[in-house]
Amino acid sequence: MSLTGQLAEGMTASPASAVGTCEAVAYELPLNERVRTLLRLEGLFGEIRHHNRQDSPWDSRAAIKTLLAILTVFHNRPDTKTDIIKELDRIAKLLQRYANLDRVNPEALRDLQAQLQKLASTLRAQSGKPGEALRKNDFIAALKQRENIPGGTLAFELPSYAHWLALPAQQRHQHIETWLEEFEPMERAARLLLKILRESTTARHQTASDGFFQVNLDSEAGYQMIRVILPAGADCCAEISGGRHRFSVRFLRLDTQGRSLPCKHDIDFSLACCAL
Repeated sequence: MSLTGQLAEGMTASPASAVGTCEAVAYELPLNERVRTLLRLEGLFGEIRHHNRQDSPWDSRAAIKTLLAILTVFHNRPDTKTDIIKELDRIAKLLQRYANLDRVNPEALRDLQAQLQKLASTLRAQSGKPGEALRKNDFIAALKQRENIPGGTLAFELPSYAHWLALPAQQRHQHIETWLEEFEPMERAARLLLKILRESTTARHQTASDGFFQVNLDSEAGYQMIRVILPAGADCCAEISGGRHRFSVRFLRLDTQGRSLPCKHDIDFSLACCAL
C-alpha cells in the first residue's frame, strides 16, 4: 500500500518488517548513506530487542555484542543524529502536500506530522552524541576494548563479565534496557522514517528473464531505496546492485554445498522503488 493509502486509512508508527514475514521476504538496497545507516540501526535494534527477551547467558552475550555494534555505528557516523533530525523535519514539511487530497484522512496526516515533529524535538533536547554516556561506562568500555580479540570476553579475561552473566536474567534484562534508554528516540525515529519510506510507493509485479532484471532510474526522482519482494519459501534470493542511475537484480539459489548459483529461469517478483 502506498503512503497516500496509509494516510487515508490512518497510519501508526509500528515498525514494518525489514526482512520478511510469514508471507514474503524483502531484499533492500539503500541508495544513500543516510538510509544505509537507518537500516543498520533498525536491524541492530531489532536484534538486541530479540536477544534481550531471552533468558540465557548466551542471549545476553549476543545482546551485549549487538549493543557494542550500535555504539560503533554512532562512533563511525557522528553526524547521524543531526541527519535524522533534518530528515524528520523534511518529511514533516513534505507531508503537507497531501493535505488537500480528498482521499487523505486529515487526522492521520496531522498525527504522523506530530510524531515526526515530536521525535525531532526529543532528539534536539538530548545533549551530546548518541552513546556518549554509555562509552563512559567502565564495564561497557572494558567489553568494547576486548570485543575484537577471539575469546577476549571469556571468564579468565573478564571476570566482571562472567559475574554479570551469572546474575538473574531479569537483572540482566534491566541493565540492557537501561543502557538502551539514550538510544530510544533514535530507534523510534529510524523505524518511523523507514516505515514512511517503504510505504511511499506501491510494489509492482515484475518478471526477471532467466533470473536477471535491470532498470534505468530517473536520477531526478530522488530514489532512496530499492525493494525486491519474493514469497516466503521461494527457492532463490535477490542480489541487488547499483546506484541512483541504474540497478540490477540477480536471482541466486543455494546448491547442496551452500554455494550461490545463478537462477536460469524466469522469476516473478514485486518491485518497489522508494522515494520521498
